[in-house]
Amino acid sequence: DDFRRRREWRPYFHLTIGLGEMLSLTPRTGGGIDAAFVPVMSEQIGIGVASPSFARDRLGFRAGLFASGVLYRLVLDSQESNAFFFGGFAALDLYELLEVFIAPTALVYPPGEPNAPPVSFGVIAGAQVPLSDYLSRL
Repeated sequence: DDFRRRREWRPYFHLTIGLGEMLSLTPRTGGGIDAAFVPVMSEQIGIGVASPSFARDRLGFRAGLFASGVLYRLVLDSQESNAFFFGGFAALDLYELLEVFIAPTALVYPPGEPNAPPVSFGVIAGAQVPLSDYLSRL
C-alpha cells in the first residue's frame, strides 16, 4: 500500500498481510444465526483509492475491494479458516504509522469440501502497521 503523503486522490494496488478480529454471522440450518468472534490473519489482494493527506498531513483515507485467502489461509480454530474472503474496506491512516480498517466480508467455502457451510457474511476490523514506511526511515 502507498502510505506516503499526497496532494491528490489516487488509485493503488492493495497487497497486505493483516491481523484482526472478525464477527462472523452464520445461519443455522434449523433457523436463527450463530454469532462468533474469530481472530483473522491473512493476506489481502485488491485495488483501492486513497485520499490526499488532510489535517496537516496527519490523516489519510482509503477504500477499496479485496480478496483474501487466495495465496494462503492461516489455520485457526474455526470453520472460517477454510473460507476465501471477498469484500470491501474503508481505512484511516494515522500519522503514516498505523492503518485502522473495517471490512464487510463474504466468506465463500471451497466447493467439494465435506459439510461446507453456505456463503456467510462477517465484518473484519483491525489495525495494520505499514512496515515499508518504518524501514525507509532507518
